[in-house]
Amino acid sequence: DYDSQDFNLSVNRAKEIYDILEEKGIDDTRMEYKGFGKTRPLAWPEQTEEDENKNRRVEIRILQK
Repeated sequence: DYDSQDFNLSVNRAKEIYDILEEKGIDDTRMEYKGFGKTRPLAWPEQTEEDENKNRRVEIRILQK
């Protein structure tokens, strides 16, 4: 579901990647997803389109194999 609210968009983006990984065979009990909205920017303040693109991201952390 698309939602233009920043926090909901962040959650939706993370959930979309979660769903793709699940479809590829990764057990859903091994994953979780979170959205952070604008609370964890890489570039602040956003002054360019490149800065905005840096902040539109999904990070994946592998904790165990």
